[in-house]
Amino acid sequence: MDCALLEGELASERLAALRERDLPELAAEVAPDWGLSTEAVQSVRKNEDAQAAFDPHSSCGRVKHLLAAPPTAGAGFTGLLRRIFMGYDVSFHPISPEEMREWYFGPLTWVQQGREEKVLALAAQYGMEDFYAEKYLDTLRVGAGTGPDELFDKSHGFYIAVIQGFFRDYFYTRGSAFSFLVEQKPEYVRYFTPWEQIVPAVFPNPAENRIIENYCSGVYLSPDQAAQLLQDLEQDKKVQEDLEGLWCDGQLAVLKKALTAAVELGTGLLEATEVVEPDPISPNESTSYSNLYHCDRDGVYLYIDMAMKQIAQAMGKDADDR
Repeated sequence: MDCALLEGELASERLAALRERDLPELAAEVAPDWGLSTEAVQSVRKNEDAQAAFDPHSSCGRVKHLLAAPPTAGAGFTGLLRRIFMGYDVSFHPISPEEMREWYFGPLTWVQQGREEKVLALAAQYGMEDFYAEKYLDTLRVGAGTGPDELFDKSHGFYIAVIQGFFRDYFYTRGSAFSFLVEQKPEYVRYFTPWEQIVPAVFPNPAENRIIENYCSGVYLSPDQAAQLLQDLEQDKKVQEDLEGLWCDGQLAVLKKALTAAVELGTGLLEATEVVEPDPISPNESTSYSNLYHCDRDGVYLYIDMAMKQIAQAMGKDADDR
């Protein structure tokens, strides 16, 4: 995701794995992005002090300020990387309807009224760093300019997910979302609450209540629904099998972690896409509209492992085709 996610011994283990898969050129290419020389791959066990410098306000990880509605995703990928990595970066955000009003809908009114100092005061109340308080305010400014006909999922819903990440941790999985699950198994709609039951009446924006494209919010699980799904996931074999079919390769543990956090906090859980966009090849090029530090790392590590395997397979296939 950023330098903080891949440093020291863990970074070297990733590079060593590339070498073991006969990808030395790729290892050499990505080593600088992980704050290590390629030689460090061979000696890291002897040098536990190897650490990548990290400063959240530096160029280590690209910070995205939401100054306008986000673009369509994927324009930067070409060739092999485009085939491998195009898809959805899904995040899960523990937040209650009350917090949506406190952190988004109420402050949105302040911005519209020209009372932006109240937003910064709220951020300070929660101990938010000035850097992220400005990002928070930028997000609200964009939200304040949203027209009533704009799709809620592509505007306010997405912005709510972004601002949640300024206040507390959120969770990441690659390509797995409740929105995709309910397309295959409509019965899971029982776990979701439509926006019309949450949003103040002064926001008449139409909503799809699911992920429809990149940079978009998805379904929302109320506090009771999040608790019920977690219970069913632990006790109902059918639910476990259904979710494992989508959150595979270890990702179900990340989803369970997100649900557990929501239940312990007494909040619901909101999904969204491209709030954070990890770059598994060059972590320093990862981007986020929110706070990178608040993104739980487990799902990112799984994505990196998956990406390395896919690259090895793709390069092997290209070699066989020649």
